[in-house]
Amino acid sequence: MAGENRNQTTNGRRAEILRRISDAAFEAIKAIELELSGIRDGDGLWHGSGVIDAVTGQLAALCSIYAEVELKDMRSNDPEEERNYALRDLARAQDEHYEKCLGEGWSAKDIEAAEARRQQAIDKFLAADKKWQEWRNAA
Repeated sequence: MAGENRNQTTNGRRAEILRRISDAAFEAIKAIELELSGIRDGDGLWHGSGVIDAVTGQLAALCSIYAEVELKDMRSNDPEEERNYALRDLARAQDEHYEKCLGEGWSAKDIEAAEARRQQAIDKFLAADKKWQEWRNAA
């Protein structure tokens, strides 16, 4: 984060997410080792389905959550970063909107929800851009 000392101890929500990532990574490693060795559940078979997918999916989800928390922290401290992330969010919302409008099989409710998200992203970007312009002009 711009201007911050990155040698500070992580605490609060970020620390909790990192602990959960660590636990999920450990579980993923255990599942992968069992898969590689053929031991699995002791009888050579997994009981249930998609063990590797489940543990790695959980790990990926937690990493995404952590990245969003990091981005939120960056957005709140740097107008230029906030503007860039708002633009990225707008591009994603625009892509989703086009997909729903041009694709087949989407309900009117899906298209309406995509339009609402796109409009929110536009408003968010315009607000971030205004803040960035003010910050740039003051510098």
